[in-house]
Amino acid sequence: FVLGGGRFALLGPWCDFVTRRAGTKGISEDTWCQVLDFAHAVHQAGGLISYDPHGAWPVLVDDFVDDFRGRAMCAGTEMDSE
Repeated sequence: FVLGGGRFALLGPWCDFVTRRAGTKGISEDTWCQVLDFAHAVHQAGGLISYDPHGAWPVLVDDFVDDFRGRAMCAGTEMDSE
């Protein structure tokens, strides 16, 4: 599994997010490739601290980051470092 084995610290939240999206019928191969790039970028940066919402990420990734940060704020925790 390309994103498993600790290679994507946000794999659990990502899968939960994708599962919750009722309107998501599927994810294109191109988006999955970009999710892999996103996973590498998150790993190299040590979290979402340096995430650029104006970068060339797919809308699904932008929505995930917004959702993830929103849930972290509601929980009162700092989850950017995951």
